[in-house]
Amino acid sequence: MMRKYLLFLMILALSFFNAQESVKQKARFSIDLKGNLGIPIGDNFMADGLKTFGGYGLGFQAIFVKDFGLGGEFNQMFSNVKDVSVFGALQDPRLTDFSFYLIYLHSFGDSGFDVEAKAGIGTLFLRSESVDWGDRFRQYGNQYILSGKILYTISKSNNVQVFFGPKIYFFDSDINFENKKLERYYSNATIVNLNLGFRFNF
Repeated sequence: MMRKYLLFLMILALSFFNAQESVKQKARFSIDLKGNLGIPIGDNFMADGLKTFGGYGLGFQAIFVKDFGLGGEFNQMFSNVKDVSVFGALQDPRLTDFSFYLIYLHSFGDSGFDVEAKAGIGTLFLRSESVDWGDRFRQYGNQYILSGKILYTISKSNNVQVFFGPKIYFFDSDINFENKKLERYYSNATIVNLNLGFRFNF
């Protein structure tokens, strides 16, 4: 899975740079403001131990040439413990996400609709508070992301859009247990994120 994903990123990057060499166009910059709903899925400690996350996010992207570009995001999401036997005697779990993307954006012209596809990497921080001692528990990991958006222009000047889209986080942290099955259970997680927001184009 990881090798296929990295190969996909390399092919997308090569396509972007080849396009940049062959065609010149004015760059398009935009900022996203959004709300997030994060749903842990699968057989892992987040899916079994935590409830659905909710939060907000901020994104920036630049489309350079032939609908290809680069972008970055910051997201903050909050949840509650669902099963103490899985997640431990912790409370107020919070996910903080920093990520970078390769982007493909396709416009349907006068219809007002655009579609966007992203593939990226980043860092995910899971922080919780200890119920008994008041200490903070932190778990750091890498994330690999696939996402898409449907955008619709809502302003006459075409500089404001509303969007909705899914995103999938593949979280991988460095935790060591003698029991390898338990290690996989607590070091990997998959999160489906649904985001709704506004894009401001410049």
